[in-house]
Amino acid sequence: MNERLCAFVLLVGAPVLPSREELHWRLHDAVERAAARAGIAFPEVQLQMLGDGALVVFPADVNEPRAFAALCRVFRSGLPPADQAPVRIRLAVAFGPPETATLEVTRLVDGADPGVALHVLLGREGLGA
Repeated sequence: MNERLCAFVLLVGAPVLPSREELHWRLHDAVERAAARAGIAFPEVQLQMLGDGALVVFPADVNEPRAFAALCRVFRSGLPPADQAPVRIRLAVAFGPPETATLEVTRLVDGADPGVALHVLLGREGLGA
């Protein structure tokens, strides 16, 4: 089985999140931009919207550091539209067989330890803690 880079992105609003449909469109666009930055054809990326977040599974032949850096850069620049309230993001990434890596990233994002996931504040303020 091919190992894959998997990421789980969970959006947390401050103070109120946009509608779930709007969040999903914003996440879709952000992942599409990250794939383009990493040189990955977006149709090869598996994207599954889950509640206030998304599970992203990159293709087996992806350059993992480049894909992770692209995700961070896109999320650092914010999710469009930037004129709305900032959105806080929890991002967890794992590498391995898809069935294992996807479980790991969802466990990390849902975990009680806030240090396990990368926290990013998005919006006009850019990257924060």
